[in-house]
Amino acid sequence: MDRFERKAAHAAEETQSFDPEYWKTAAVCLAVYLILALAGAGAVAAERAGWETPPGEYYEMETDMTEFEED
Repeated sequence: MDRFERKAAHAAEETQSFDPEYWKTAAVCLAVYLILALAGAGAVAAERAGWETPPGEYYEMETDMTEFEED
């Protein structure tokens, strides 16, 4: 039973220790999540306000196709 108690005490000690690397990673993940949530909320608000992108603005490309034309 003594061995079990030592394992339990060691496990409790590990969970109570402060790990700055864990909290730094958690803070970065939370920041990324909040930025993406804010961008999504902004996109929804812009669409509801009628600030939609005109059709084809991002999809029309001016490309010189003369090199692919056959004579």
